[in-house]
Amino acid sequence: MKRLLLPLMLLAACSVTNVDEPILGTFEVDPVQLLRNGQKMAGNADFVVEHANFRYQFASAATRDEFLADPTAFEIQLGGGCGRMGALSGTGRTDLFTVHDGQLFVFASAQCAATFKRDPSKVLEPSYESAPKTTTATLQRGRDLVDLAVAWLGGAEKLDRAVMQFSQEEWIDWEGKKRRSASFLVIAPNESLRSDSIWDGQARSQVATAGSAYFVAPETGTRTMQPAQRIAMERKRQRNVLALMQSRNADGFIASADGRVVLGGAKRVYIWYRGMNHAVDIHPQSGQVLRHSFVGWGPQASIGNIEQTYTNWTTRNGVKIPVAWDSRFDGVKGASKDLLADGYQIEIVDSVPAGTF
Repeated sequence: MKRLLLPLMLLAACSVTNVDEPILGTFEVDPVQLLRNGQKMAGNADFVVEHANFRYQFASAATRDEFLADPTAFEIQLGGGCGRMGALSGTGRTDLFTVHDGQLFVFASAQCAATFKRDPSKVLEPSYESAPKTTTATLQRGRDLVDLAVAWLGGAEKLDRAVMQFSQEEWIDWEGKKRRSASFLVIAPNESLRSDSIWDGQARSQVATAGSAYFVAPETGTRTMQPAQRIAMERKRQRNVLALMQSRNADGFIASADGRVVLGGAKRVYIWYRGMNHAVDIHPQSGQVLRHSFVGWGPQASIGNIEQTYTNWTTRNGVKIPVAWDSRFDGVKGASKDLLADGYQIEIVDSVPAGTF
């Protein structure tokens, strides 16, 4: 299979990040009064702050100054993404908002707001900020199993420089016209991930590295990702089991195994990294990775526990990569996934193609 290359139009669109930040909306209710006192008090255009891609209006200079003293206590959450759909979704409307657990969320539609209000836990990803309890013995067992898995995947030298590239393209009948839908994903070492999509000629990009993170969209141009959006990109990257293993030597990566035997005689390794929990089932003799479990987005765009039991692997450039798996969501069997049958092109290369990040 030939090396995958991102379209030149996408690379060009993302090559400049030092541009003026766009304002995505104006929040016309004083956020300090709303969060402090539960009052929907109209803001005054004379008291305005522009912060993190939004414009906020305040009822008084006092509440404006309180906001300026600690903006993160009052700002719109998820970087302005729809509270129902997550930090990487489209921008929510500032006239559709709610307060949950002392935080302010906006929504793309009234339906999104109603779904959120019914059960926020179904649409807000949890963050596990405290590391799990471990012992010297469980940490050693976990490290030994992770090292076995790395050897089975192709070895540390190949895995640690592996750049994974996925692409899919199809033509869809939409409103009586054939429209092109394409997606491109690059997962690279050093916390780097890039996701591009094209729909009917409109290109959008999400890019994150250790040093920067930004969106590119036709409506707003290039804009910096807010912290919640950078976290969402990191979690998206971690859900790829090869990328998770690439992070095994990073500060804060914890792998622990208590000896539990699971699927096919595998041993379960509990991994915690950057506020996200994983369970990876690894065969103790061969090192084969049999299953990966984590909390993430599942059916009906809801949050729950996802189990991916791998049913097929392929080898690209000396590295094994899963291409098919059976899924369970909160214990309920879901649809199987087969990337090759779904028309994905998959490649692994030794270095990041120029212009990708």
